[in-house]
Amino acid sequence: MRRTLLLAAAAAVVVASSAWGLVSSVRNRSEAAGGTAELTERELGLPPPLADSTVLFLDLKWDVPTSEPEGHRSPDWLTPAKLSELGFDCRVPVTAPYARDHYDAQPPASVFLVLEYEGDAWKSARRGPDRTTRLFAVNAGRDAARLREEYRDPGRRIITRAIVRPMLQDRSFRDGTPLAEPRLRGWIVNLIPDQIFVPRPFCGRLQDLRLDEPRGRGDEPDGGAAREPRFAVRVSWGRDYEPWVEDVRLLKSE
Repeated sequence: MRRTLLLAAAAAVVVASSAWGLVSSVRNRSEAAGGTAELTERELGLPPPLADSTVLFLDLKWDVPTSEPEGHRSPDWLTPAKLSELGFDCRVPVTAPYARDHYDAQPPASVFLVLEYEGDAWKSARRGPDRTTRLFAVNAGRDAARLREEYRDPGRRIITRAIVRPMLQDRSFRDGTPLAEPRLRGWIVNLIPDQIFVPRPFCGRLQDLRLDEPRGRGDEPDGGAAREPRFAVRVSWGRDYEPWVEDVRLLKSE
């Protein structure tokens, strides 16, 4: 009897969880508040197939405008003033003996992030084999509505969620040499989410391309996307600023 009750309770939890997931998905897709953009293989990494797995996630590939390209995901605009605006305590001078402990102790924060597609940040960025994406993080805030008011083009300015934290830099990103004076910078830890699920109706369009991917390619700096993109995906970010795939199309090779 007890076992039957436990099994029934477990089944109820599964059903409730599935129902909540469905409700959340419907709510998210009720409005593309974060914007809609057609991104290509430059911005969406196609991983190699895993054994016995038909589930497909595309890796979001993005960059930041920075004067120090080696400072991965530490944009120039994420200044101490911006960090304070995002809720971090930046009052301790970087030269204070306890500055590192102060900034390292601050937990990461969830914020809204603006991703600009084929905008000024991309046009002015230094090109390179590991900088092929055209999707750049250009601002962050705690209020998505205010960001949308400032960045009005939802077809090229996407609003999503991200994790950021302060970082006390005392060495050069390039060669590790000590700086004359430490700097307080911000670091975008990751997007939430940083992968996009491809539902079954669209997976078939990418399967042949996926089988052509050599194993290990997804671990390369830019996922091998220096070649011309082979596909484009229409992605919307919904009411909860979570992405979903609306369409996938293959691009004709020249």
